[in-house]
Amino acid sequence: MRGPSTERGSEDRCALGLPLEERTFTAKPTVIRVKQSLQLADSLLATHGRNLPPSDGFVGETLTAELREAAGMTELRDEEKWAAAMIAAALGNGARVDQHDDGSQPGMYDLDIAYLHGHVGAVEVTAAADRASIQLWKLVNGSDERWIEPAIRGGWFVSLVPTARAKRLHAELPGLLARLEDAGAPEIRRSGRRQETDPFVVEASELGIVSASQGSTDHTGSIYLTISRDLAQIGGVVDPTGAAVAPWVSAFLAEQQQADVLAKLARSCAEERHVFILLPGFSTAPFGVVDMLMREDESVPAEAPTLPPEVTHVWLVSLWDVGRGLRWSPDRGWERFDREVDA
Repeated sequence: MRGPSTERGSEDRCALGLPLEERTFTAKPTVIRVKQSLQLADSLLATHGRNLPPSDGFVGETLTAELREAAGMTELRDEEKWAAAMIAAALGNGARVDQHDDGSQPGMYDLDIAYLHGHVGAVEVTAAADRASIQLWKLVNGSDERWIEPAIRGGWFVSLVPTARAKRLHAELPGLLARLEDAGAPEIRRSGRRQETDPFVVEASELGIVSASQGSTDHTGSIYLTISRDLAQIGGVVDPTGAAVAPWVSAFLAEQQQADVLAKLARSCAEERHVFILLPGFSTAPFGVVDMLMREDESVPAEAPTLPPEVTHVWLVSLWDVGRGLRWSPDRGWERFDREVDA
């Protein structure tokens, strides 16, 4: 395989960004606790110091925030910051995890890994759900504050399909609930018929609502959201061997939706090409995969995934606030890594 070039964004050249000696890496010991969402402190990188011992892995920045802003470059998303911190902590031994996709070129992969002994890695962060569904997850679980709408009496419990759109729901749900209250209708539920006749049910269905019911509450205007999921995804026989993990990873990476992820890694020409997969609480992954990621023990799958040629390493982590991640490499097989990161 060719060695990496220092030129970015080219279709026919490697694109690993600046040479190591021209990069600026900053870090400071920080503990990150991630709840049931993608909420991470925006100050994760901005507040880092400069002098970590060389034996520690750490997250780096290629340019200062001021320079990136002046150049029209973008910051890492919260989930990418979290992934970078977890990778750095898991690899250790001076490995540096650095932002690569700064928006300066199209088709850039997300993160660089730079090892002390000289070889490099490219990382793409993806999720077993589309971005709109992740936004719904944030709306449902992303705040410790109760959703309060002063114009309604409240006490509403609303169940949603995973494909409901958060922005539309946030804009239109309060009005629907107010009209239900005015009509004296404390509950609506899809009938399952092909043609719904109740106009409230039709409107609710268009918003992705499975059911809504009003109960007594001490919090005027309160709305509580849950995501309705297939029974096969929320429960099943517990398999301590994790037999479901490798087949699911293989199938997930073969999906058409991951073609862009694979293309970016292929263009990187990096020696290692990592895919970091986030599994939201409503992920399409089967229960056997979710169960393995919610465990705190050292159990790992026995079977290796079948990876496309663009991918050499895989990382999996759940967005629930329990369990440990799983990572697979060709030389070490499956291993556990911590979600609660000491970077």
